[in-house]
Amino acid sequence: MGIDSLVGLRSLSTAISLLVFPSVYWLCLELFESAIVGWVTIALMAVSPLQIFLARDARQYGLWMVTILVSSAALLRAIRRENLASWAIYAITLAIGLYTHLFTVLIAISHGIYVIFRHNFRFNKSLVNYLLGTSVGIFIFLPWLFVVITHISTAQQLTSWLSSINIDNPFDLIAIFLTRFSRIFFDVNLGSENTWDNKFNLESKNISYSIISAIFSLNLVLYIGYCIVKECTKSISLFLVLLGGIPALCLLLPDLIGGDSLYYFSVSVAFISQHPNCCCLCFKFPSLF
Repeated sequence: MGIDSLVGLRSLSTAISLLVFPSVYWLCLELFESAIVGWVTIALMAVSPLQIFLARDARQYGLWMVTILVSSAALLRAIRRENLASWAIYAITLAIGLYTHLFTVLIAISHGIYVIFRHNFRFNKSLVNYLLGTSVGIFIFLPWLFVVITHISTAQQLTSWLSSINIDNPFDLIAIFLTRFSRIFFDVNLGSENTWDNKFNLESKNISYSIISAIFSLNLVLYIGYCIVKECTKSISLFLVLLGGIPALCLLLPDLIGGDSLYYFSVSVAFISQHPNCCCLCFKFPSLF
């Protein structure tokens, strides 16, 4: 690939990543009904090392982040308004997400669980509309699903690099996850390709930094969970926990068992978890003034 082509791809990725800001603002308006939360979330994401890194990456992950945010906001709007247009928007955003990344199905599952718990397991209008909207989104996705199934061997060949790294020790996987999780908010050497412990690629040779970062990240995760439960309403905390927790667990458990796809697992979890975590912190942040 020539330099001009690579620059073009990175420029497109950067342009698409800018859509994250209005998308997360909309999600905050739907979730918290507060403009200040939206603006503070935008400020946090604008200086996030992970967000900056993804904006320069010539892959589809920036667009995937946008579709996650937009489909989540569209779901909340559809539940609030309960009209055909709102659920049609949700179905379209879900379909775009599925075309962008197959793991969007995990987001759809978390949305479905949220609707069920929100209405106390009652089979009501919101649940029916969600099922219809999701079905329409999947129906729109069927042509590409057919292509993937009929060319499954090619898909496996193109994604074979995901299983090229194997780590047998689950504690190593957890440590790497926590270290990379911290890079949502700060980073010292995200772009380095140095090796650590001669076993796998990590962002630093400095073991002390990795341990400190992992400890900090663990405490940060616990504090975010505490803020969600204590400060947010039941509906908000349920949405944030499900949106970040369901996809993360679905990606984390296979890696802990098989030890494969480390890079893909770490980045995917960070994508999905970044937005609800930022929203939670921003919900807490204004109350400190």
